Amino acid sequence: LTDFEFFRLRYLGHVSSPWQVEAAVKMVELLASDGDDYTVVNLPPGAGKTTLFTCDIPLWMIVRDRSVRIIVGHRTQSMANTYSGRLRQILARRTPLKARERNMRMGLEVDAVATLAGDFGPFKPGTGDDLWRREQFTVVTNDEVRTDEKESTVVAFGMDSGQLGWRADFIVWDDLASTKIRTPEAVANQREWFDDEAETRLEPGGVFALVGQRLGSSDIYRHALDKRG
Repeated sequence: LTDFEFFRLRYLGHVSSPWQVEAAVKMVELLASDGDDYTVVNLPPGAGKTTLFTCDIPLWMIVRDRSVRIIVGHRTQSMANTYSGRLRQILARRTPLKARERNMRMGLEVDAVATLAGDFGPFKPGTGDDLWRREQFTVVTNDEVRTDEKESTVVAFGMDSGQLGWRADFIVWDDLASTKIRTPEAVANQREWFDDEAETRLEPGGVFALVGQRLGSSDIYRHALDKRG
């Protein structure tokens, strides 16, 4: 649980680059700090940023601390649901993941050798389908807190869905920039939503990560950087 590179290889079959290990360790360190932390991560397509930030890092956080609350977000609700659903499936797996042939040839993946549920006990509640939905789920806790009384572990949101009432310790928004958001009105609307909705969902002491590819000098990443100096 202290070695992200080993965790990722054993349970997910993902071969890590040095920057990926550094990013994961940094996110966990920030989560353990007392202050609110905001980070912008800009990477080109094919760098593995989405898998790292919406899947592997959240899984590491959940296994380390089942009380953590996470929001995974995307420009569209359907893609955000895909992120959440992937996390849910991996947590419930009973057989190790198999590497995809193309990624194995490229040296990016190997066959995983164990499952999270097998090594750390069940994450999926034994009852209550409402606790294990694709867009929102709650993992079994290791203490005496009833799962149905615990706040959701992972919730998925799109820009077009309301977030009122939800707060999280780790929030990651992936690929918010889009070539469709280019007009002054669209840019202003996204910035207003980001300021009033997205950023305000962070719990004190939490980590907010904005991840994606730069698409222009006035995109949402520039706005986020300018806000924080």
